[in-house]
Amino acid sequence: MNKKNAITKSLRSEFLALLVISFTIYAGLFFLLNELVGMKLSTYLNSPAYLEEQAAHTAESLQSYLTEHQVSIDDDTALENWVREQRIVTLIVNHNGLTLFDSSGHLNLTNDYYSPEELSSYFSEQTLSFSDDTASVYITGIFGFHLYTWATLLIFVLCILLFLTSNVVFIKKKILYLEEITDGIHILEGGTLNYSIPISGHDELARLATSLNHMSQSLKEQIAAESEARDANHQLITALSHDLRTPLTTGMGYLEIMKELLKKPELSPEATDSLNTYLDKCLGSCTQLKHMSDSLFEYFLVTSPEEYDPKQESDIYQGPEIFLQLLAEKTMYLEEKGFQFQYTVSEKTYDIRLNLGYMMRILDNLLSNIEKYALPQAPVQIHLYTNETHCMLYIGNEIRHDLSNIESNKIGTRSVAAMMKKMGGTCAFRKEEQDDGDAVFHAELSFPLC
Repeated sequence: MNKKNAITKSLRSEFLALLVISFTIYAGLFFLLNELVGMKLSTYLNSPAYLEEQAAHTAESLQSYLTEHQVSIDDDTALENWVREQRIVTLIVNHNGLTLFDSSGHLNLTNDYYSPEELSSYFSEQTLSFSDDTASVYITGIFGFHLYTWATLLIFVLCILLFLTSNVVFIKKKILYLEEITDGIHILEGGTLNYSIPISGHDELARLATSLNHMSQSLKEQIAAESEARDANHQLITALSHDLRTPLTTGMGYLEIMKELLKKPELSPEATDSLNTYLDKCLGSCTQLKHMSDSLFEYFLVTSPEEYDPKQESDIYQGPEIFLQLLAEKTMYLEEKGFQFQYTVSEKTYDIRLNLGYMMRILDNLLSNIEKYALPQAPVQIHLYTNETHCMLYIGNEIRHDLSNIESNKIGTRSVAAMMKKMGGTCAFRKEEQDDGDAVFHAELSFPLC
């Protein structure tokens, strides 16, 4: 059985269970009430007073019939017609020691005779006038039969109404809950994603409400993430516009100065030196612009929503050799500028999957930050170690004190975080204030082992 059928069966089985239970209850109630009412009716209908009263009414009806139709004592056909109309009456007629008529058909009238003593136990004796004489008429019957019928019918109708009412209440409850879910959908359509549809029961309606709540929560989180991304990009663009405008304005100023110098017919050695100086500064500004544009391109490249497949865009390398090789290549330039590096490396070898292009960009970003912010006199600490599941690369450096003229838009650390995430790793950056007033910047990268 598939999942859909299992879910659909839930509400169906709940309704079928209600039908079976309610039918059993009200069927039992019907038989119980019918038995109790039958016992009460039987006590009343079999009482002598009631039987005598009904026999007297029946005798009056028979007397009216005899008088109206001028029925004689031996007119069996007329008596049979009257008994047939009454349906529930048994009639015996005695005259001059003979039983002339017996509607029960138990007597052979040529030989048998019911004495008054025998009949008095079961029949009510009445003396009625026929057209030709008077006779003793014995009357009995099932006088309360119609009351039994009506009582049974009323009990049956009552139980049916109770059965239908219980099922209608169940269906109405489900319909009201469905309407509540529909109202909740309209609220969510209006943009109120904080609204949560109440969960009632465990059937597919409750599962539908749960799914809608999960969907609205996911949509809310997605909208929040998109809003956060828009805010981050807005802040990034604002910061970059300021960072790009500064070297661009500086370069334009130097170009204006060089333009004025070039208007002179002859250039003195001092003017030539000034031109070279200004050209170097313009070249530095252009280099700074290129570096910023490359950083911006790199950030948007690694933070793009395209899927990254580690197996297609990376290879397996042996550690820690791959890290030491890349670090040796990247730190050579900083060592020439006076920076020192101290390594602590675990001797354990391991296999690790890396995107070599991403890894080189990550090191470029981290070492570029060291060049800009690190104190050259303090050695940069580099640690490589492993645990059961991951390899960790730690880089720590003391922070320079004279950072007032250096602005940071944090593009480098954002790019590192994005590239680490695409390779299945994590990173953490933190600044730690020391007791002596110095500060240390910590960068820790974690790569999953193969």
